This record gives sequence, structure tokens and C-alpha cells, in this order.
Amino acid sequence: MAAWRDRLNTALGAMRQSQSDGNNAAAAAYYNAALNTASARGGSQTVAAVQRQNPLMSVPYTPPSISSTAPSDGGGNTGGGNTGGGNTFDYGSWRAEQDRIEAAQREQQRINQALAAAKGFFETYGMMGLWNGVEALVRAGYNDADTISGILSRDSKYQDEYFKRFPAVKVIRDINKKRMADGMPPMAEPSPASYVALEEGYRTALVGLPKGLWGKSEDITEWIVNEVSPDEVASRVTTAKNYIYYSANNSIKTELRSIYGMTDEEMAAYVLDADRALDFIEREYQTRLRQATVGGAAADSGINISDSMRDALAGNEVYGQSYGNTLAGFNQVAEIADTYEDLGRISRMDTSTDELVSDQFGLEGAADVATKKRRLASQERARFTGTSAITQYSLSPRAIGSQ
Repeated sequence: MAAWRDRLNTALGAMRQSQSDGNNAAAAAYYNAALNTASARGGSQTVAAVQRQNPLMSVPYTPPSISSTAPSDGGGNTGGGNTGGGNTFDYGSWRAEQDRIEAAQREQQRINQALAAAKGFFETYGMMGLWNGVEALVRAGYNDADTISGILSRDSKYQDEYFKRFPAVKVIRDINKKRMADGMPPMAEPSPASYVALEEGYRTALVGLPKGLWGKSEDITEWIVNEVSPDEVASRVTTAKNYIYYSANNSIKTELRSIYGMTDEEMAAYVLDADRALDFIEREYQTRLRQATVGGAAADSGINISDSMRDALAGNEVYGQSYGNTLAGFNQVAEIADTYEDLGRISRMDTSTDELVSDQFGLEGAADVATKKRRLASQERARFTGTSAITQYSLSPRAIGSQ
């Protein structure tokens, strides 16, 4: 078979496939290619055969350069009606129309993809009040989400809705008015995507606190405006949870709550207040936990000590961090506390439990207390030489494990 017939059949096959696909423009182009081949090489009968398959007969397509009338036989295969007049394929016009159609299709595809991507985000995060504005801007050619949100946030038709969804942005803009008036650089305002990411970060950080205790819109607004990161909130929440859910020892928990004097809600508010430095809050909690450890051990042994003595002992790394060691020392103090008080009263000396605690744990003033104990024991022996129940060891530091 001649090469031109191969080209003719290929063009006719492509024409039929294009018709089947619904691509009328392509079908017309392949028809014209087949017609031109037939006119140039096949003669009038071949041209007539091709024209019988004219897509005009089966599809509603009428490009101005295509004729549905068979060419005349006059003038030979290349003259007159075979190549002239209506059978000439205007490729330039066809290509321009194709470019226009393809460009329109690409633009529609861009719009569809952009709207589909945006709608999921806007629906998920409660922003559908802005949707009409988003759709209009996307159809106008905008793709960048930050650009779109920036336009909407300053559009009088959508600004109130925007500020309702992103209240921290309004606060930041109000602050920036004053900053700019004072010659200061403006604060950066978060985009919707950044805002939503911060919200999710904060809510994740708050997991573990009693529901409803914190994390309202006002709280999140304050954190965003004060540029508090979700990681910092998580660290603050850890301190609140340590306080709220402390369960290692009931006596320590009771003392800890007494020292802070706060309910769970007050404690959460206290540690999450951005005006208080995180380092201060964490150091304060550790200090008060050591104080509670000492106070709890004293309470369990029946010893009443002053806050100043408790705090002094809490500063000791051994006792402030070990309930067991502290309790053992207080139990030894408890064994002689009544005797020490009785001897002081008889000898008309002022005594206190804090003195015994100082002596027992080796705190400031322990040497003076040891001297006083020896004097009391000596006076007791003088009163009841050889018969007293108070021996030379009754108030001995060894008896209470002096450090």
C-alpha cells in the first residue's frame, strides 16, 4: 500500500476516535488532513469517499473552513475544487481556537483544584463565613492562600467575619496602630494556616487538664498575642498537672495544697499566666514540693514545726527530696519532744520543738541546742541523783541520731 494511503487511513482512524471521545475540534482537524491527502494523491473518487465520512454528518461541529460539499472534478486533482475554496484547512484559525479552549480548560482545572483544596480547610476550621470571598478571588486568578486571606481581612464585606474567626489578628492590628504611631515596627500577624496550627498546638498541650479548665478562645487569643509557643504552654501544663494529680503521698499533697492555697482551677490559671516567667514557675514548684515533703513528714510524725524551720530543712538536698529520710528524723525528734519540754519547764528554760529539729538535722543553731540539752540533763541528775528516770543518755544526740 502506498504511503499516502497509510496517512489517509491513519487520519480517518484518528478522526473516528476523536469523534468517539467527543473532541469535535480534533475530529475536524483529522478530517481535513484526510481530505487534503485524498485531494492531493487519490483523485475525485477518494475525495468523495472521505467526504462521506465528514464529521459534519454525525457531530454538531461547523468550523468555517470545512466544506461538506464534494469538490468538482474540473481542473485536475490539484486544481479547482479539490484544493481550493472551502476544502482548504485554515490551521492558524483552528490552532488559535484550540489554544483558547485548552487555556480555558486549564483555568477551570486550576479553579476546581484550588476551590476543592480550600473548601476542605475552610469547612474543617469553621471559616465558611468567608467562603464567598474566597471563591470570588480564586476565580479572579488568586491561588496563594495568604494573599487571599490578606485581602479578605481588609475587605469591609468580610473583615468582621475574619476577626470573629481570628480574634488575635484584630488585637494585634490594634496594637500595631499604637506601635507604628510610636515609631516601632509592627508585630507579625499569623496567617489562617499558622493560626489554626497554633490552636491545635495549644489544645494538644492542654491534654490532661480537667475539661473546661483552660483553652477557651480568650486564652488562645492571649497566647497568640503574647507569642507564647505551644511548647511553653505544654511545659506550664506539666506543672499544673503535677499539682492537680500529685498522688505519691497524701500528706505531701495536703501540704502542697496548703502551701499554694489554690484550687485546681486557680493553679492552672496561675501557671498558664504568660506574665509569669516559665523558669520562675518551675523553680517555685520544685521549692514548694520540697517544703511539702518536709511538712508532710513532720505532720505524719506528730511534730509541729515553724514555716521557717520547714523551709530551712527543705533546702537540704537529702531531706527536701526524701520523705523517708525526713520522716525517720522526725520520728526520733518525737521520741524525746515531751521529755525535752518537761525538763525545760522544770528548769525554767524556754524550749521548742524547732530546737530539737535543728539538733536532729544539723541545722543552724544545732550546737547551742546540744549545749542546752546537756544542761537540762545535768540539772535533772542533780535533782534526782541516781534515782531519776532521766539518764545521761535520755537527751543525748545519739539517742535521736544527731547528724
